[in-house]
Amino acid sequence: MKSWEKKFNEVALEKGREAFQHNRVSDLKRNANGYTAAVLGRQRFEVTVKIREEKPAGEAGRHQLQMSHRPRGTVL
Repeated sequence: MKSWEKKFNEVALEKGREAFQHNRVSDLKRNANGYTAAVLGRQRFEVTVKIREEKPAGEAGRHQLQMSHRPRGTVL
């Protein structure tokens, strides 16, 4: 498992991987804070992944990931 994968819940990570492999991810965009995308299923979900760099005193920077999603209407 890659270090960034450890930042996500295993179920959410697997669902995201499956959606990507089945071409259900669209409108993927990188922004200043991370990424946004739409995930298509029974409903369209807007997904945001925020990446923040943490720099504790005396340590090299580490990244913190935060993911959120919200439904955006029904896919027909």
